Amino acid sequence: MYCDDDVFQDNKKVLDPDDIHLVYAGGVAGSHRNPKQYGNIQFHQIIDILSKQKIHFHIYPSPSNIRADYEEYEEIAKKNPFFHFHESVAQNELASELSKYHFGFHTGFVNQDEHRQSYEKYKYCTTLKIFNFLEAGIPVIISENIIYQSWILERYKSGISINKDQLYDLRTIVSRTDYPDLLQAVYSAQKKLSLKDNAKRLLGFYNKLAL
Repeated sequence: MYCDDDVFQDNKKVLDPDDIHLVYAGGVAGSHRNPKQYGNIQFHQIIDILSKQKIHFHIYPSPSNIRADYEEYEEIAKKNPFFHFHESVAQNELASELSKYHFGFHTGFVNQDEHRQSYEKYKYCTTLKIFNFLEAGIPVIISENIIYQSWILERYKSGISINKDQLYDLRTIVSRTDYPDLLQAVYSAQKKLSLKDNAKRLLGFYNKLAL
């Protein structure tokens, strides 16, 4: 996967340790779902953990989500000043919308005692999320259990990899980061992962597969 040059955003924000905003875009599940299967997209505990640290958390649900899965999040947002539940955004508008925040947030904490998710799935999976965040010009906070995607961010020095226990001290972790350096790394990653710059390489790879 590569980043779409046509939607690149230039992030000029300054990180205020007293006003941190994280954003997630993707699937959400309501509390009525079986947590053994849907636990990693049930955000109730994460909302509570972040709110206690006075970290703002924004969610943009996938357009394919059904209302039964997100109406309770709308109710939480009405009462919690640190949680914000937004309407779905079209893919061509997503980078611009995500660029309003300080960090993209990609969860996926694997606990085999709690969830049925395959360790191998989380190790090797690739989603659009981290590329959407990079297109938006924002660094990414990601679960270390998503090993391949964490490696991509580590390779380009454009994110922070954490374990689930570190969620409870995330405010301190974020406050200690050199945010301008992270932004510069994101701009560098945009160029290195540019679809236009890598199109020939990608076509060459497909041609080899076709032989």
